[in-house]
Amino acid sequence: MIKNTTIDIFVYICGNGTAMVTVPLNIDDEELKAILRDEGLVPSSKKAYNNSELYFFNEDGDEIPICNHEYKMLEDIGIKDKSRIYIIPG
Repeated sequence: MIKNTTIDIFVYICGNGTAMVTVPLNIDDEELKAILRDEGLVPSSKKAYNNSELYFFNEDGDEIPICNHEYKMLEDIGIKDKSRIYIIPG
C-alpha cells in the first residue's frame, strides 16, 4: 500500500499575509495550485487563476517559479515539509 505523506508548507500572499497549508507530497505543482485555490489563497476566477504567479524559495533562498504547466512533482522541485511558497495574485 502506498503511504500518503503530507507536508506543511508556508504560503506568503503578496499584500495579504501568510498561511500554513497541509498538502500531500505525491502531487504535482499544478495540483498544489488547485489546492491553494480551494483554500482561498489563489484567486478562483479563470483569468486571475491563470495569471497568478507562484514561487518556491529553496534552502539557498533562490526564487524558483512553479506552476508553469510543466507538472513537476513536489519532491522533484525540492518542496518538502516547512517549505515556503510565495503567491503573486493575477
